[in-house]
Parts: sequence; C-alpha cells; structure tokens
Amino acid sequence: MSSELQKFIETSINKREKLLNAEVISFPSETKTENQTKLVTHWKLYDKSNAQETGDQLKAVIGICFMFSVLLLLGLYSNLI
Repeated sequence: MSSELQKFIETSINKREKLLNAEVISFPSETKTENQTKLVTHWKLYDKSNAQETGDQLKAVIGICFMFSVLLLLGLYSNLI
C-alpha cells in the first residue's frame, strides 16, 4: 500500500471513531413563560365598539370581493368570445 492511501484510510477511520464517540447535546425543553399567552382574537366586521374602523374594514372586504367578481366575469366573457 502506498503511504498516501494508508494516510487516507487512517484519517477516515479516525473520523468514524470520532463520530461514534460523539456526545448528544440535550437541549432544555420549552417552558412557557408569563409573557407567552395564547392570543385568541376574532375579527368582526360588524363590531360596534369601534365604528369607524369597522366601516373601513367592511368597505375593504366588499371592494376586494367586487374586484374578484369583476375579474372573474371579464375572464369568462373573454373566453366565450
């Protein structure tokens, strides 16, 4: 065997031995702190507690639905003709 091949084999054996002797790091389990709480919020369009924002939200949703319906109708019309 040549010396280069023997060195290659020795280094690969050393790497495998190091891999087998490796230690597993144990990470601490996640714990909830006081700042971590579940935020359960419901988005209501017709919430009367803040009338100005809900009017804007409702207008935005209606506008988006209107634009999708117009684009859908134009797409259907262009495919039919």
